[in-house]
Amino acid sequence: MLERIRAKISSAQDDAPLRQHLAFTLGGDDGPPGDQVVSEAVAISRNYVDSVPVLIERTVGAAQLTGGLDQIAPLMEKVVQYFLQEQDLVPDHLGLLGLLDDALFSNRMLEVVSTTYSQLAGVPLVSEDLGPANRAAAAFLGPQVATTISAAVDKAVQQRVTEVQLQAVATQGYAPQPGGSWGDTFEDQAAQFFAEHGGSGDISIYHNPVW
Repeated sequence: MLERIRAKISSAQDDAPLRQHLAFTLGGDDGPPGDQVVSEAVAISRNYVDSVPVLIERTVGAAQLTGGLDQIAPLMEKVVQYFLQEQDLVPDHLGLLGLLDDALFSNRMLEVVSTTYSQLAGVPLVSEDLGPANRAAAAFLGPQVATTISAAVDKAVQQRVTEVQLQAVATQGYAPQPGGSWGDTFEDQAAQFFAEHGGSGDISIYHNPVW
């Protein structure tokens, strides 16, 4: 499944719809953003989408080490299904824009799963802080798409916690590794971008977080 996700990402080279969309979502009282601002946001978006298979792989690997793979497997299946679905909140035929909502669904799911797992089982599954990256992607997509995705993710995790009681997950023998270069790079990129262009990356998009 990860190979299919990687192949889909590799084929999404068209960034014209994303540029047009960002000209709207990043616009303010002074009018639409300049070409340089849009280009920076496109580069950040591409890094964000590229991160999805890497973060899924790390999360699944950490769950295997802690004995919790069976508990999170249905949620990982939802991630893969959403990413590979052609017609979702933002249709995938729109190139990079069409994958940005898929990436937000995936990485928001990984963020919530990791945080919930940490609170219930004592150890996170993702060592990176995905919050800044997810808030940036949400700002790029706009509040309607972002809040819909966040609500769906929170509901799925809440249901799964009720079903399997993650408190029973074994946590012996695993220590989270330091954050990878992608997480550090993206966090720096996103923070600098929004510091320079109005701070809209700080918007709150989350519906009813489970933690």
